[in-house]
Amino acid sequence: MKQSMRWLERHDPIQEVAAEHWEQGLALGNGKIGGMVWGGSKARPLTISLDQAEIWDLRAFTPPAHKTWTDYKALLEQGRGDEIEGFSYTSEDIHAMRIPVGRVELLCDGEIVAHTARLRLREARCEGMLTTDRGEIPYSVWTSATRQLMVIERAENTLRLRWKLICRDGDYTKEDISASTVYSCYAGVRPTLTETVRRWGYPQPEEAELDGITILRQEIPESGGFALACGSLQDCWLISIQWSAVSSLEAERMALEEVRRGMADGLAVLQAEHEAWCADYFDASAITIPDTRLEGYYYLQTYMLASCTRPEGPHMTLCGPWSDDTNYGPICDNDYHWNNEQEMQIWPVYTGNRLAFGEPMFRMMEEHLDTLKQVCAIHFKIDGAFLTHSTDPLLRPTYASLDNYELNGLLPLLEALSLHP
Repeated sequence: MKQSMRWLERHDPIQEVAAEHWEQGLALGNGKIGGMVWGGSKARPLTISLDQAEIWDLRAFTPPAHKTWTDYKALLEQGRGDEIEGFSYTSEDIHAMRIPVGRVELLCDGEIVAHTARLRLREARCEGMLTTDRGEIPYSVWTSATRQLMVIERAENTLRLRWKLICRDGDYTKEDISASTVYSCYAGVRPTLTETVRRWGYPQPEEAELDGITILRQEIPESGGFALACGSLQDCWLISIQWSAVSSLEAERMALEEVRRGMADGLAVLQAEHEAWCADYFDASAITIPDTRLEGYYYLQTYMLASCTRPEGPHMTLCGPWSDDTNYGPICDNDYHWNNEQEMQIWPVYTGNRLAFGEPMFRMMEEHLDTLKQVCAIHFKIDGAFLTHSTDPLLRPTYASLDNYELNGLLPLLEALSLHP
């Protein structure tokens, strides 16, 4: 660590008690793989909720007939505006949605009596200490900045893993669900993700072991599949999560390849690569601000930008590479929200000397401009391009609602584009 940046430690988020809810956890990510570290109490084991930004159910949402903007406008012109809500349709049926992987729980012997954790921004690493009635258990979790790997370090034989997958019946209990609902802006009763994906025709995940590597594989109907591979290296686990538009078998091949390469190179090489990338990243954005709290906010957002997206990867969704892995609500899912939210998310690329990190959003627009033209033709019956409130990665509307016809999406995006050299 460079001496000039050692003071960055004063901005590290610190937890002196266990995070009892998912949204209170410490976030790790590399633009694709995401992990939320929380739990670690008498009531809840230390938990890492797992996600991968590319995993989507891409089955298109088809708006009901006569529920376009032209139909809304006709009602207004007829003085029947009170009937508009009847046309507002938020679907719990099959539509494009981000699908989280599930979670891994780190179990220990004895009863947990205390847990503290620190997110070291400079190293993009969560370091924690579990105190049990049998002694103290240190651990460390980080998501490689240069590879599609999550690394869990622990003292020898002090922790063991238990997997919970959102698509597998029986993996999530009532206690799991109740611990992940605080953040929701959805006022209704949220069905669990397990209930939802089973209703949507998801098969049970498949589990196997190959040369000591655990493999968890999940098909997504009409949308390829994803796979998780977990191997042991010294006193740590290496986890890779991969998605493929072809099949979960192809995702499995990629995940196995990444884990095997990490195991062959060794922990020292992985750490050196990761720490060098993080040092270069923060050095390029280094500033000092007299207001310590404002400076801390700046560096936390600088950290979050690198966690949420990378120049060569996908544009970040509403919540980045982190999804609540238990509940599903038909609004405010972890999709793309264009009512200024996606545009505001890339502002750190201008304030933090990170222009390349804004490229994924503009690349997304260029690749799917024809979709915006189709949406405009369907809903407004004119030539042009229209960006709805919420979309999937192909820029198709994820649901039908009056919200989706807000006119505040495309213009802010074009403004951001005008600022990009």
